[in-house]
Amino acid sequence: MTLIVPETQTNKDWPRRVAQAVNGGMNTMASLQARIVALEAHTVETITFTPIAEPVSPVEGMTYQDSTSHKLRTYDGTIWRDHW
Repeated sequence: MTLIVPETQTNKDWPRRVAQAVNGGMNTMASLQARIVALEAHTVETITFTPIAEPVSPVEGMTYQDSTSHKLRTYDGTIWRDHW
């Protein structure tokens, strides 16, 4: 935050301008904190995978749950990689 004080302004006015700048920053922080709390309270939907056999024609980024190993797997463009 930058406070610009014109040279023509008297020295008596600077405390008021500093207070305004600080209060503006405090209000912004309070608003951001309220948004963070709201996001933390937000319920996230889940994704459920149905186990299947390895896809025949995978594309990079494709993800599935293997029906044999029961592991989640993602195709990296070359090979399937287990998530755990």
